[in-house]
Amino acid sequence: VHYDPAPMIGMQPTLQMSEDLSKDRLSSMIRDTPVLRERIDDRSRNSGNTILHKVFPGGHITMVGANSPASLASRPVRVLLADELDRYPPSAGTEGDPLYLAEQRTKTFWNRKIVVTSTPTIKGKSRIETEYQNSTMGVWHVPCPHCGEMQTLEWGKIKFDPEKFRERTDRSVTMVCGACGAVGTETEWKKQSAKGVYIEEHPERETKGFFINGLASNFSHWEEIVHKFLDAKDDA
Repeated sequence: VHYDPAPMIGMQPTLQMSEDLSKDRLSSMIRDTPVLRERIDDRSRNSGNTILHKVFPGGHITMVGANSPASLASRPVRVLLADELDRYPPSAGTEGDPLYLAEQRTKTFWNRKIVVTSTPTIKGKSRIETEYQNSTMGVWHVPCPHCGEMQTLEWGKIKFDPEKFRERTDRSVTMVCGACGAVGTETEWKKQSAKGVYIEEHPERETKGFFINGLASNFSHWEEIVHKFLDAKDDA
């Protein structure tokens, strides 16, 4: 919208989810970001903007649902942002694969951009897993806070005492370096994110792909992840 305006689509699994995202996140982002607020009149009824369609100089963004054939059959766009792919229905009504239908709307642009994201679901059946396996397969690496060796944050390196964790006598969660064996706290490892890089398994491929897991997320704490893991294990 600011640097490279163009006609865009933001696609969610359902039309209702697109509407909710527009109300809860897109509108608030426009309101709180000066350069967006200058370009998108999200308050006036006479601006031509609706919940699912925002107009700005040089383009627009239309929010659509993968379950709605009508919303996928409209004007051409240069940028497609397809979110939560693994939750898309197999077909948009009787029209076919919703991702394919949306991608067809970018065909008239030589400089089109298609971004597909999702939390993976079932291994071997996940669509985002298939997309990723056909990409450069970049995996997030950070340096060890002690020796500096680049590595991934992996569940197998996480250390905690299950019994003490359940009893709430010791809820400390740490990670062991795969190179030097030093133990680091969540804070120590996540501070290394500023030096993190995606290392690609297939850099020769045209499609860029990126994988990052919840252990690297600033929105998920290791204690919370361990707690959910133990709950799931106890319920199994």
